[in-house]
Amino acid sequence: MNKARILLAIIIGILIYIVWIFAKQPISGKIMRNKDLKIVFLGTKNGILIYNPLSKVISLKLVEKPKFEKNISIYQKAYQIYLENEKEIKNVHYVYLESTDFINKIPQWKHNIKSLIDIIKYFMGIKTNITLFDRITIFPLLINTKPSEVLFIKSQTETKENAGQLQKNITVELIASGADKKTIKKVKSILKENGIDILEEKNADVSQTKVIIKSINDYDKAKKIMDILNIEKEIIIEKRASICDVTLIISKDYKEE
Repeated sequence: MNKARILLAIIIGILIYIVWIFAKQPISGKIMRNKDLKIVFLGTKNGILIYNPLSKVISLKLVEKPKFEKNISIYQKAYQIYLENEKEIKNVHYVYLESTDFINKIPQWKHNIKSLIDIIKYFMGIKTNITLFDRITIFPLLINTKPSEVLFIKSQTETKENAGQLQKNITVELIASGADKKTIKKVKSILKENGIDILEEKNADVSQTKVIIKSINDYDKAKKIMDILNIEKEIIIEKRASICDVTLIISKDYKEE
């Protein structure tokens, strides 16, 4: 009996020590205290990731590629991005993205265990000043983030340049699946009225209305279509042999509000 109590006390002590270690980490501690987390990302894309633990929403503040001085470290580059886009000055956490391919694999891991292994390998080998303990904290948050919980905030310059262009650039593959002809005709009319180009039309046997994109880069386009058609669904990311930005499947469950 005494041995069991001693073993239990040791286990509890170890758990308390582990929690204490994580609480002392800069990122894990913030998440535990429900404070906003900010991480600079740079490389193929540049900007600041802002995570709110209460809402579980990730905001990606995209910025134009800054003009860096020669021979400065990744940390100095990250600090420059942070300094130019945030008011307060503090320790800067960064991740250097040589490629964004792993991001497209994140929504697929529940259906493909190999994708999860690839994500873990990339995430643990990424260039960053984030501690191993903090990466362990971040990883489950990352892989369980839904596309609908990600917001893209573009720089003011890029927003001005692209104003009014988003709708013109959206191309759609429209798939009718069980919906009546009147509904499909109405959907086509709404899309065209909003400047959406329907490049392909098909029929298929799918039980639910779906919005599918090939890359997270097309998320804004899919969200625009969903807003126009009053569709409340999760955006699906999967590789498809389509020349269009968005694949839109309209099934029997689609109801225009």
